[in-house]
Amino acid sequence: MIVDDEEMTKNLVKGILTKAGFDVLTATSGRSGLALFSQDYSRIDLVVLDLLEVLPDLPCIISSGEAPAPDELPDELNHNVRFLQKPYRASQLLEMINQVQTEAAKQT
Repeated sequence: MIVDDEEMTKNLVKGILTKAGFDVLTATSGRSGLALFSQDYSRIDLVVLDLLEVLPDLPCIISSGEAPAPDELPDELNHNVRFLQKPYRASQLLEMINQVQTEAAKQT
């Protein structure tokens, strides 16, 4: 599934994936993407999401066993996105959530 409010981008990605043999569903917003997902989740194996357009100010914590390089996140996401290396302790998760919430409160 592709979720992107830019018609040209959405169509370009859909064309690439369709040509590669994928069955592609599209949505133009986070809401419509969630609605489509809830109706047809068994057909969806992957979501390509334009997070900047859907929820540009949503604070996010990405958690993975592999740490990204500092330049792997787009600059416009750096103020909202934090990375938490797996495995982590409960205290580390709670500390990061506190940091994200504190920073989000300063921005409002």
